[in-house]
Amino acid sequence: MHPKIDYLVYSSHKSATQTITASLRKSGLRAIHCHFLNNIELDQTNFREWLTSDDWKSRGSRLKLISVFREPIDRHISSFFQGYGTRPIRLGEVKDETETLIYRKSLEHLQDQLVAELETRSLIGYRESVDAICDDLELTPGELKFDASHLSTLNSTPHADLHLCRFDHIVQCIAPTLSRITGRPVEQLDANVSESKWYAEKYRRFKETLRLPGRLIRDIYDEKAELLSLFYPRLEKETLNLVLRRYSD
Repeated sequence: MHPKIDYLVYSSHKSATQTITASLRKSGLRAIHCHFLNNIELDQTNFREWLTSDDWKSRGSRLKLISVFREPIDRHISSFFQGYGTRPIRLGEVKDETETLIYRKSLEHLQDQLVAELETRSLIGYRESVDAICDDLELTPGELKFDASHLSTLNSTPHADLHLCRFDHIVQCIAPTLSRITGRPVEQLDANVSESKWYAEKYRRFKETLRLPGRLIRDIYDEKAELLSLFYPRLEKETLNLVLRRYSD
């Protein structure tokens, strides 16, 4: 079972997960991160057993989770670049950046591949971690609450405290948000930021020239409608329209 921790940063791929975890650790808190439970060698059964174990009871404590929701299309674009840019190097699948798909292929080829992987829902990290958390804690998204006027919103469940944040809010003020959540001073420590990686310029040009089928964008928004309604209350259609104006063909 996992060591004693203070926070589990359980958040979707490319939603500031590693920056949040690094910042918590820098402040002296014990934190680990995952996008899904298998990243930390757990499944739903032993995760629930862990939440109700005597270890938590003996400390008079409970697990604290932090999860961030990011606008889906921008998150998927960032996931695609990391998935084919730095991930193969980290996993030892290639020797350096020159062997990665991001380096070798043209923008047009990469954009076509992104569309194909979105169409088939095969893109790395496609599922939202908040959906997975609901499954793991035996909740539905409709039972969650989120106040967009605050930096974070606490959802207390029978065995864990879940702090929900929105990406476009928290990236502007990571330290104040984490200080509010933890009740102690936290200093930001950036990690795994797309704009600081070797492919930053190609990533910028990729986003500037990307065109996605409007139907595909709408389908993705329909699939994630419950979470979009939660995190963008009364702004779901406005958010969709902004994305359509930016990326639709």
